[in-house]
Amino acid sequence: MGQADRDAAAAEAGLELELAVAKESGLEAELGGPDATRDALISAWAPLVEQAVAVRGSNVPSGFRRVAQAAPPIGLGLFGGLMLGAATAEVAVSNVSTGETITETGTKNGFAVSASASLNHGEFAMEGTHVDGATGVTTKLVTKASAVPCPDADGRFEIEAVIDVTVSKGTAGQRGVLDVKVVGHVDDDAHLASSDLDYTMKWSRTSGGATELVNLSGSRSSSGGVSSTVERTGGAATSDLESSATVGAQIYAMLMDHFLTDAARKGWESGRCVRIDVKAEPGKKDVKPGGTSDITAAPRSTMDGAPTGGNVTATFAGQLAVEPNGSPVPADAAFVYTAPTDGLPTSGKVSLEARSRRGVGKAEIVFEIDRPVYVASGGGGGITFSGSTQSPDLSFSVLGDFEGGSATFDFLPDGTADGDLLPTGVVTIAGGGSGATVTGDGTYTLVANQDGTLTVTMNVHACVDVSGQCRDTTHVVTLTPQS
Repeated sequence: MGQADRDAAAAEAGLELELAVAKESGLEAELGGPDATRDALISAWAPLVEQAVAVRGSNVPSGFRRVAQAAPPIGLGLFGGLMLGAATAEVAVSNVSTGETITETGTKNGFAVSASASLNHGEFAMEGTHVDGATGVTTKLVTKASAVPCPDADGRFEIEAVIDVTVSKGTAGQRGVLDVKVVGHVDDDAHLASSDLDYTMKWSRTSGGATELVNLSGSRSSSGGVSSTVERTGGAATSDLESSATVGAQIYAMLMDHFLTDAARKGWESGRCVRIDVKAEPGKKDVKPGGTSDITAAPRSTMDGAPTGGNVTATFAGQLAVEPNGSPVPADAAFVYTAPTDGLPTSGKVSLEARSRRGVGKAEIVFEIDRPVYVASGGGGGITFSGSTQSPDLSFSVLGDFEGGSATFDFLPDGTADGDLLPTGVVTIAGGGSGATVTGDGTYTLVANQDGTLTVTMNVHACVDVSGQCRDTTHVVTLTPQS
């Protein structure tokens, strides 16, 4: 189903189940019959459901979903719990730490919230209550999630959510509790290999004695088989109640299964479960143009520090400068980074990703190529150039000396390049001597030569303020790298 149709079907199933329970709990009689009960439940639950949908659609911290979802035309406790349950599961996973203990309380979107986390275990809960002024019906919605998202050495993870809904008026009331638990395994490539689902749903009368009305359990195995068992202990519980409870529990358990598994997957793929210990020899600041560095990438579990096995893939953006590039290598993995030789030496970033049954690890190493110092020389037409720079591809300056004075030539690239033509840009001139001021500007090109030198060719327009004379001139400067 599409999302809108799926949500509407789930809300309708939740409504039918609550109506069936209301008949047995005495709530239907308190509210004045089936039709009045339907209207009252929709009215009473609507505010909490709208808040729950807002939680999943609003820009809230700690990993909540940020995709807005429209509330279906029917709002029920179980549907609101489904929306909150998905959010609480994601927050429980996002709060999982690598050692720091977290305990927090507060409010969000009208719900009281509490969170706790420790090494590979996170919990999150939300609770809200509403009293409907029109009908006098009190509704209460509580969701709790508990997650162990980082797989163990066998690739096992687990995550659980509880939806707890209560509705009452006067002497009649009912409570439903759905508990959904997923235990799964991750394969050697950090993909979901299998998962098993177990769930229970219990409905009870909350007024006039806590009588259990219906109790059922079910499961879904990795092979896809679904089973459920219903126990009716409420005296006159009907087959309609049994049918509604079975269908409702399966629908909500399967939807929560999807949300819980997705939340756990985001956890083990986030990088929080696996670190990559990276070494480079020579180090990232000691590689010369054309030189190499041997990289070792050792993925380790952040939970217990053990080697994860699996594979590591290295990639280099822009050009093929790491071998193997883009191909998985068994961990602990070895790679060779080669610094560029053509053009100007630059920095290079190697990205690493480890994948195993312990999850996904991410790291990067940025090599800062040892740039030579370039010395400027050249001249002609009565001017001589001098100076030095380490970054002629970024911005640089040279000094031009002439009879009676000097001027500084400032070069700023415009970011363009074409084949052997390295950054082009603009040049400005400022200087003077003997009481005169010289100003000018123009453009330049920077070309790399086979002998390692760089040739700067500039076309400038310069003026002398005293004489008012201006002329167009071409100057050539050679930048020679010093060893």
